[in-house]
Parts: sequence; C-alpha cells; structure tokens
Amino acid sequence: MAKKLASYLSDAALRRLGIALDREHQQTLERVWSEAAGQPLAAHVQPLRYTDGCLVLRAESPVWASKLRHQPQRLISALRRHAIFHELIGLQVRVVPPEHAAAPRRPERDARKLSPQTRALLDSVAEHTPDEALRDALRRLGRGGKG
Repeated sequence: MAKKLASYLSDAALRRLGIALDREHQQTLERVWSEAAGQPLAAHVQPLRYTDGCLVLRAESPVWASKLRHQPQRLISALRRHAIFHELIGLQVRVVPPEHAAAPRRPERDARKLSPQTRALLDSVAEHTPDEALRDALRRLGRGGKG
C-alpha cells in the first residue's frame, strides 16, 4: 500500500516547506485568523500558509493589503495568543483579487455577421476618414476582420 509523502516527513519539515499538513490544519489557520483579525478584515484577507514563523496572507485588493500593513503588531499579538501561531514573527501580504485567483475563463463569443447595411455604413465612413490607419481598420471591420 502506498504511503503519502507527508508520512515520511516530520511536521516541522513540512512546515519549513510551506506545505499545509492537511485540510484540518488549513481550516484551523483560517478559523484562528478570522478570530484574530476580526471583521471586515478577515472577510477580505485569507491565510495561505504558515511557515518558518511567517504567515502568508492573500488580500483581495491593495486597499485591504494596506489596511493589514498598518496594523501588523496588533495582528501578530492577537495571533500569538493561539498555540498554532506561538512562534509567529511576521506577516507577508500578497494581493490577488478574487476574480484573478481562480477565475474560470469566459468562453469566446461567436462573431456575428454584419448586415449589408452595417457594411455599407462602415465603407461610407471609411471613405470620408482622413486618418489612413483608421480608414483601413474600418474597411477591415466591414469585411469581417479578414485581410
């Protein structure tokens, strides 16, 4: 029977590598962070990992990262009251907006065909446009973007 890699390494070694021991450990990090940080900060900043005395946090915007950076000592003191963060010496903040963290890509939209009237209008506007690059772009658009 195969064993997990984590079964060969000590808890301290796993922490040094920045590997959360398990889902329960991550949930404990999140619960303690939420209690120590309070609302609304905990709703906008989440712990990623805790290793070598440093808690790495993900803020959903620069504003929340800034709020966190203005109160590190208060947060470190509050976190140290919990056994899991007894050796905490610092916080590191990364800004990763939720829409960029794991946002699924939107499917490409199907290109719609231009009506003959729209094509004629684009050609007419292109004829009277003095800017050569814009004129060419309007003509390409009228042809459906080809060429």
